[in-house]
Amino acid sequence: MNGARLERLIELKVGILTYHYVYNEGALWQAYVLCKTLREQLKEAIVEIIDYRYEPKTSVINSRISAERRDKYESFIKDYLSEETIISDNCLRLNQLINEEYQAVIVGSDIIWQFEIRSSCWNEYCYAIYNSPFRPDWSTPYRTLRSAKNWVVNLLKKVEADRMIKLPVPNAYWLSQGCDCLRISYAASIGYSNSNIPEKQKKWMSETLSRFDLISVRDENTKTFLCNVDNSIGKRALKVPDPAWLFGDDLPDGEEILQLEGLNLKGPIAGVLYPLGNRYGQMLDKFLPDALRMLGFQVVSVIDSNPNVDCNLASNTRSIFEWWAIVRRLDFFVTVRTHPNIAALMYQTPFINLDITAALKQSESSKSSDMLAEFGLSHLCLFKDRDLNEQSIVGLINSTIRHEWDWKNVEREIWRKRHVAADYIASIRKLVYADHI
Repeated sequence: MNGARLERLIELKVGILTYHYVYNEGALWQAYVLCKTLREQLKEAIVEIIDYRYEPKTSVINSRISAERRDKYESFIKDYLSEETIISDNCLRLNQLINEEYQAVIVGSDIIWQFEIRSSCWNEYCYAIYNSPFRPDWSTPYRTLRSAKNWVVNLLKKVEADRMIKLPVPNAYWLSQGCDCLRISYAASIGYSNSNIPEKQKKWMSETLSRFDLISVRDENTKTFLCNVDNSIGKRALKVPDPAWLFGDDLPDGEEILQLEGLNLKGPIAGVLYPLGNRYGQMLDKFLPDALRMLGFQVVSVIDSNPNVDCNLASNTRSIFEWWAIVRRLDFFVTVRTHPNIAALMYQTPFINLDITAALKQSESSKSSDMLAEFGLSHLCLFKDRDLNEQSIVGLINSTIRHEWDWKNVEREIWRKRHVAADYIASIRKLVYADHI
């Protein structure tokens, strides 16, 4: 390699814009793996996560987690971040930095193209009441009134927090204003955003996305959305798996973690992961731990703290990799989240998935179900309100425990996902280097 070409490559910087700061294990995992993989494949370039944080979202997230957990996860991501932290609700400052510092920027993975078509306040409160119904304490008139007051206050806080977390459009992840470098999306998603958007906003999205040099999406829902916005954009959008499938690092010893918690490793252990702050989590907590105990399992909490299990592993702050080590050691796993579901498939832990997010959104699709369909396992996911009941869930647990798992087929599908990702990363490498040399 001649000196002039080497000098140009040394100057090459690639930035990643994603939700690296939300302290959600799956979000941090995908950000870590994508950055690590691109560093391995673009060895001659500087690859880093652009430390952009949307201020309203950051404030709400920080108020919901412990300082210990925040510090642990901040320590985890610090090696992958740019030196300058940009906290703003305006993307102009960010795009100025991008143009000054980076020759290419990659948005994704994760739900980076989420958008909100604001509904009426009445609809927002109806939705909040649906998710968090009133459960009064009827023991005395005073306690009844106090529980009603607390419920109303919490309802107001919830609606306001939800508004702050949802990014308005335009936002930084669309790279819409004054961004002149290469624009690439990696396994981007719109999540459960409403696809019925006004024509004016649809035109803006079409113009913005047409400037992307490479586009990939994570799921069929997002690809369909892009086709509805602009069919030519949807056709050139590739479906690329979540970066988490590329993870290959060694994990801690899961057996040692469970043994230190006093669990009997000779008996079967089941993990449960569901929040207690919404109606589905509260419903699950009434029967799920007992149902698993009746099947002979010791029940432990995973990621979300739960005092009603046999061992509340989530009462302590743990690293992402410690959680995946625990998932690998479990004999059975019930999860409501997608990335822990990915860990269960990677480490061959029998599981079921209850996509309560899709149910809360009253969605006709589920990202977890769609992902499992690629393995021929969509029957392991329940996501519609009519199916999320004790009888259906216990029935699914019983049938899944008796199920003969074809782990060879799972391994083949994971290999396919890695192959698709490798091809797309090769396209990124070719584009970035061709533009810079």
